Amino acid sequence: MLTGGDMSKIEGFLKEVGEGIVGIASEYVKGAKKRGIDDMKAYALERAKDVERWGGQLARGELSAADFEFLIKGMKDAAEIRGLMIAGVELARLQRARDALVDLVINTAIGTFLPGARTG
Repeated sequence: MLTGGDMSKIEGFLKEVGEGIVGIASEYVKGAKKRGIDDMKAYALERAKDVERWGGQLARGELSAADFEFLIKGMKDAAEIRGLMIAGVELARLQRARDALVDLVINTAIGTFLPGARTG
């Protein structure tokens, strides 16, 4: 049976973990959003010259509509490959966030319930 002191420790533990979770999640989400926006902007800038060149070639009759469409659709394939690479990087970051959460729970629990004990 839990005593008043035990309940206080549990409440303190839950509060500290909750605050830590907010920090971990906020940092991950903030970073992911910025990385996603930066990557989309960079990709658009990289491809702008291609689209401009192909549009000019289309206008001058140097490219057929089918060729132009093929080139533009090829950009989509490149973007999908790039997206998969980014997803792999984000997965690694998410796994680090998950590991940080596990460490937070362990360290907070030991610090709360076994003051003075050391974690692994």
